[in-house]
This record gives sequence, C-alpha cells and structure tokens, in this order.
Amino acid sequence: MLLIVTQRVFRKDVLWTTDDWSDARKFDGDVRHKEQKTPWELACHDALNTEAGCESVVRMREPLNRNRHINDAQMTFKMYLEFCSHGSLQDLIGNHQASSTRIPESMVWNVAECLSDCGNAMYDGDRNAIGHWDQMVHRDLKPLNVFLAANHPRRWRHFPQPVLGDL
Repeated sequence: MLLIVTQRVFRKDVLWTTDDWSDARKFDGDVRHKEQKTPWELACHDALNTEAGCESVVRMREPLNRNRHINDAQMTFKMYLEFCSHGSLQDLIGNHQASSTRIPESMVWNVAECLSDCGNAMYDGDRNAIGHWDQMVHRDLKPLNVFLAANHPRRWRHFPQPVLGDL
C-alpha cells in the first residue's frame, strides 16, 4: 500500500459548558435560533478568510458549513485550519532566548506587517467590498496566538509567514 500525504491540517475541537453555549456574547447571528448562531471564533475566521481575504490570519481549510462544524446538542464546534509547521511566535522567542541570539530585524518587521494587516482587516474588512462589515477585536493577542506558517511566496520569502489565530 502506498500512502501519500497531500496536505496537513490542524483540527481544533472546542467543547463548551452549558453556560458558555448559552452566552449570547460568544456567538454571531441570531442566538434565539440555533440554526442562525455561530461561535464567534468560527465566524471571525470565516469572515476574515472569505470576505476580507486576509492572508495574515490562519486560513480555514474549508468554507464554514454549520452542519459539519457545529454540534448544538453536544455544545461543540470544530475548525479545520492550515497547519503552521514552524510553531508559534512564542516558540521562536523561546528558541532565540535559549540560544542567546537575537531575532533578525526583518522577522520583527514581518510580524509587525502581519499584525497590522490583521488589525486593518478586523477593523475594515475588505475595503473594496460594498456592504456592511462588523468590526472585530482580538481579545487574546499574545505571541502564543501568532503562528508561523509556510513561507509566503511574495512577502518576506526568507522567513515563515506569521498568521494570527485563536480569534
């Protein structure tokens, strides 16, 4: 048997308590109707990936499908995200601290550009699109939630691409 790996995917499973699943602040959409409510993290990733086209956010590997991603009876949702093979910014910082070396200045600018792109996308969405955009706030921005994906083909090609996750 020949086994060929064509892509790697990270699956995030989230199990909430009854209190969390009942908290309207954690959902997008009309929370009075379960078929219209979507956990914020899932809704934000989907909007930033599809509507805003933001390349600096961890990409979902498939479009949002309520029946596939959300289980109201078990109070769970799952996300299929790009696998970030270079770990997190926290890992990078720790590795450089352990070896007493500095992170290259270009990598610092790479991360700054990523975070700036994400901030703009969360604030404005796609500036070229016509329609309403609900602004977003990342409430847990820290090095552990900045992941390092494969190198971008056009920007900072010599470094992993920082992407923001855990929205």
